[in-house]
Amino acid sequence: MNRLVFYHTADLHLGADLNGFSEQAAEKIRAAQYKALQKILFLASEEKAAFVLICGDLFDSRTPSGLTVNLTSEILNNFPEVPVFILPGTHDFADDSGIFACPENLSFGPQTTVLTDAVKSPLCLPDFNCYLHFNINRSNHSAQSPLTGLSRTGNDGFHIALAHGNLGTAGSGPGRDFPIDEKDITNSGFDYIALGHWHKSQNKYIGKTTVAYPGTPQPLSFSDPEAGSVLRVELETGQAARIKAMGTSTVHLARRSGTIYHPDEIEHQLADLDRENTVLKIAFSYSDNMKERSRINQIIKDFSGEFLEMIDENRPELSKSPANKGLFESGGSEPLEMKFLAELELLKAADSADREYLYSKAADLGLSLIRGEK
Repeated sequence: MNRLVFYHTADLHLGADLNGFSEQAAEKIRAAQYKALQKILFLASEEKAAFVLICGDLFDSRTPSGLTVNLTSEILNNFPEVPVFILPGTHDFADDSGIFACPENLSFGPQTTVLTDAVKSPLCLPDFNCYLHFNINRSNHSAQSPLTGLSRTGNDGFHIALAHGNLGTAGSGPGRDFPIDEKDITNSGFDYIALGHWHKSQNKYIGKTTVAYPGTPQPLSFSDPEAGSVLRVELETGQAARIKAMGTSTVHLARRSGTIYHPDEIEHQLADLDRENTVLKIAFSYSDNMKERSRINQIIKDFSGEFLEMIDENRPELSKSPANKGLFESGGSEPLEMKFLAELELLKAADSADREYLYSKAADLGLSLIRGEK
């Protein structure tokens, strides 16, 4: 076999708390996480791909709930024709008390293999003329590269390494976050290195090896709104890997910000979004020449009920999300911020043609003063 097609994913974080969202949005995002896994397996099954690699953080915790494990098992077992190989990550690392301590006790079918001590690296897959090389993450932090000691062991077949860690400047940099130096890759001889850990898809060519992060299949925070795909990887003898990102997300996280010069700009920026399946975070400021700010406030309020959730960074009371809880904590039984906003609500009801603008401006200034901002 001189050609191999497989799917590469990571960082599904099944069972995540998602405390930064309202419960309604969190429930829909959790459902979207499982849908993403199902979509990945469906794509692989439909194409009759060789296998699926899950390169760490399938679960958000090394001790996920029974419900999370059962739902995951059910999805995996619905595609018995797709071999799946799961590498422990930094959230679901393989210690003595975690979910992967005894993978034989999981209800995964025989087509699913958890790469732990019971599986020797490199794992030979003769049906695909392929070898999988890996180390096992046993904690959530380490100064050692997850590629330590790994290199091509022969000239025959395809050699793929799996690792969950931090490649050079991708993300926050090295340190104790399972750092991967490019020199670990340059002379490794691998045809492809399948990585996990960063939530944004990225790939590069180092030496003669293609290295890739697939990103999380379903965005989980506003720091990775462009995530939401799985990588289809095609290897052919003597050629560089061909990679195609295929969409898997069904709930979208969007940001909109900037200076507004006319109310129509708000409608223009928000009108093209899939509101039912979008969590939107906005942070608009107004031009000093803007005379219709009350209309803008009303437009934002009107739109807020149409999205799955809207978080207004300038007016946190628009959002019921726990993400805004910290804005109202001052240590007292009735936080000062809450008292202040309650008084402003009375002001807003006053008979004034521009009361919405006055309210918004006073809220911004007042909250800044209360927090000691300058």
